[in-house]
Parts: sequence; C-alpha cells; structure tokens
Amino acid sequence: MPAGEGQHLLPLPWVEARDISNAVLWLSSEEGRYVIGVTLPVDLGVLQKSTA
Repeated sequence: MPAGEGQHLLPLPWVEARDISNAVLWLSSEEGRYVIGVTLPVDLGVLQKSTA
C-alpha cells in the first residue's frame, strides 16, 4: 500500500495537482459564482474519514 493511502476514503495514493487546479478554476468560474465563504476540501475524503 502506498504511503498515505490508508488515510482517506478513495482508493488513490494522493491528490494530483490538476485536481486542486480544477477546483480553483471551478470556484473562479461562472459555475462557482454563488459559492462564497466555504472551505472546499479536495483531500480524497481525509476530512470525512477523520470526523466519522
């Protein structure tokens, strides 16, 4: 098992840079225009797993 894979819910070893970039692009686009004042975790479910 790659390092870190057991820490999150999705069966992937890490978040790729393009996933973070896509989230930033979405937030700054017209589609994300109504999203304000929130934290958008792009973390493969680490936050969800730690609160469960």
